[in-house]
Amino acid sequence: MRKPSVILVALTSFALLASACGGGHDVSIDTNRRRPELLYLGSRTAITAVSPRNGHVRFQEVGAVPSRDWSVLYRATNDGTSTTLRTLDPTTGVELASRTIPGVLVVRTVSEDGAAVALSPPPPPGSDTYHPAPKDPTPLVIVRRGAAEPQVLSVPGNVEPEAFSLDGDALFVIDFVPPLAPERYRVARLDLGSGRVGDVRSNEEELQEPMRGTARAQVMAPDGRRLYTLYTRDATATDPAEAFVHVLDLEEQRATCVDLPGEFAVSQLGALAVSPSGTHLYVAAPGDGVLAELDTGTLKVTRTATGPTGSIGATARAAASATTLYVAVDNQITALALDDLRIVDSWVAPGAVIGLKPSNDADVLYVSLADRVLALDPRTMTTRRELDVPTTDPIDHVAPALPPIPDDSYVKCAC
Repeated sequence: MRKPSVILVALTSFALLASACGGGHDVSIDTNRRRPELLYLGSRTAITAVSPRNGHVRFQEVGAVPSRDWSVLYRATNDGTSTTLRTLDPTTGVELASRTIPGVLVVRTVSEDGAAVALSPPPPPGSDTYHPAPKDPTPLVIVRRGAAEPQVLSVPGNVEPEAFSLDGDALFVIDFVPPLAPERYRVARLDLGSGRVGDVRSNEEELQEPMRGTARAQVMAPDGRRLYTLYTRDATATDPAEAFVHVLDLEEQRATCVDLPGEFAVSQLGALAVSPSGTHLYVAAPGDGVLAELDTGTLKVTRTATGPTGSIGATARAAASATTLYVAVDNQITALALDDLRIVDSWVAPGAVIGLKPSNDADVLYVSLADRVLALDPRTMTTRRELDVPTTDPIDHVAPALPPIPDDSYVKCAC
C-alpha cells in the first residue's frame, strides 16, 4: 500500500531538568523539591495552568510551548527587530532565564527534555503547520541549552517543524510539495549537522513518496520515543480506501506503518490513545463504530471490537487508564474494559468533549469542554466538581496531549 512518511486531559507530576537555557549561561533548577499537580489547558493562543482541586489559575502564558516531558516551557516575544526567548518554570510560570536572538521569531517545537528549541518567522495569518504559506527556502533557528550562539538555517523547500529526534541531532519536518503551491506532503528528516533534508529511514520505499491522504489524529507515546498518527486514504480508480497508523520512532529515527482493517478506512473521524505503560495503542473510528488495539512492541493489530459511533462534524477523543479505554464522540463518553474491549458505561456531557484522561491514580476522570473542566467519578460517571476556567479563547486540547489536527486541511499527506 501507499503510506505516509494532539485533546486529552492529564494530571501530571513533574521532575524538572537540571538546567534551562538562558542568556549565555545555564540556570540550575532544584529537581528534588515537591511540585504540585496541575492541569494544562491549551488554546489557539495560550497555555493556562490550573489546580485540579479547585480550578485556581496558577498562571497563563500566551504563546508558550512545552517540552514533551513538560519539564520546561518556552515563550518568545519580539520588539520588531529581535526576539527574546524566555525559559519558564512549568509549575509557576516564573521566568528562569532568557536570551535575545536577532530577527522576529516564534517557537515551533521543543525537544523531549527541553534542551533544544526550533524557531521560525511567524506564519502569515490563516496559515499553520497543515496550511503552510508558499515559501522556498524555509528559515529556521535552533537554540540549544549551553550553546553560545543559535544555529541559523536556510532549508531548501517548504518545511514545517514537527519533532526533534531524542538525541537532538535531527528535526523531523513536514516537507510540502511543490514548495510554492503546496498540495501534498511527506514526513522528512532534517539533519541538523549538515542542514540537509532527507528521507526518514524505513523498510518501505513507498513511505518516501509524496502522495495523498489525510491525517486524522495524533498522539505521543508516554516516554516520548514515538509519535503515532492515524491516516486515511480515499479510494482511487486502482486502489481501495485505506487506513493505517504511521509510527515515527524518535529514538531510532525510523518510520513504520501499521495497516488497519478495511472498515477503518471509511471513517472521517478518528482518535488515538496509548496505554499508560506504552505497550498498547488504541484506535477509534467512530464513523464506522470500530476499535482496534495495536501491540506497540510487535506493531501488529491484536484485537478489534465494536465501539461508539459518530457522524461527520463531531469531535472524537480517546484516553486510557490501566484498565479502561474512554472514547468521547461529540458529547457522548463511552467506557470500555481493556480486558475484553467491552462497553461498560456511557455518559452524556453538557457539551462537546475536547479532552479527557484519568488522573494519575485513576480516581478521577477529567473531561474538558471548550470553556470548563468536569471532574467525574470513573466508577459511576457522575460529576464530582466543575472547574470554570478563564481562558483567552476556547480550549482546544489539554496537555500533555497534542493540539488537534485541523480537519479542513487542503494539503494531503504523503501516504
